[in-house]
Amino acid sequence: MKSSHALILAVLLGGLGALLNYLYLCNKVKDIGNKVDFVGIGNEDEGDPPVEVKPGERLLRKHVVAVSIPQAQVDILDKFAFRYKDVETVINKPVSRLLVEGSLLLEDDLKTPPPELKLGENELAWPIPVDTRAFVPSLIRPGDEVWFLGAATPVAVPTPAVEEPIPESGSNGSEAVSAAGPSVTPGSSRIIGPFTVLALGNRLGSAEVMRAAKIRQVQENVMLVKVTMKGGSLESPANELLGLLEATGSRPLGYFWRPRREEAK
Repeated sequence: MKSSHALILAVLLGGLGALLNYLYLCNKVKDIGNKVDFVGIGNEDEGDPPVEVKPGERLLRKHVVAVSIPQAQVDILDKFAFRYKDVETVINKPVSRLLVEGSLLLEDDLKTPPPELKLGENELAWPIPVDTRAFVPSLIRPGDEVWFLGAATPVAVPTPAVEEPIPESGSNGSEAVSAAGPSVTPGSSRIIGPFTVLALGNRLGSAEVMRAAKIRQVQENVMLVKVTMKGGSLESPANELLGLLEATGSRPLGYFWRPRREEAK
């Protein structure tokens, strides 16, 4: 009798174990079937070249794809990565490291990149005083192009001194001496460029990056541009700009501006 009870109990326990195992496998299959999309770096079209976003460049819509992750791993990734449903919050933001195809976009990837100024062997950075009264400096970003404008200002040309005869006794001395004053000839407007902008004041990136890093921008009226020097002499158009600054006494210059060409988002 006791053996029959033990046998029944063993059968019941075996059935319960099989049921629990079945429920566990069902949950696992369900977790695998339920997935959440995260933001990844890549191309939707396999025929396109591999995606590469360099530090400081903006993340565009064409750089990202949806990457499906099983539900079981979602809680872990939520602490580090971005869900694809929130993709609009990351588009057009500068990245802090090199992003290549096949990787997930992490929160650390959108931290403010450290400012860095790169110049070639014969390239120099030249600070130019500019007139910012009629323009919004925050619109200008490194990589943009500018042309400097020399306003039409009079150029003073001194006249040669003329010897006057010695006044005779009794004459009015004030009539005897004539002060030599400068004659003025009109100058001409000059447009010199283009130059590539390297920085505006202490800003080596976009205004958004500065605000994100909580760095106050200073000296917006000084534009750092790239020039080339070979054989100890500035190459055109930098040498023309030097002449313009000398003619204007290094007064703040007006300028024309063109944003750098970017591919469509």
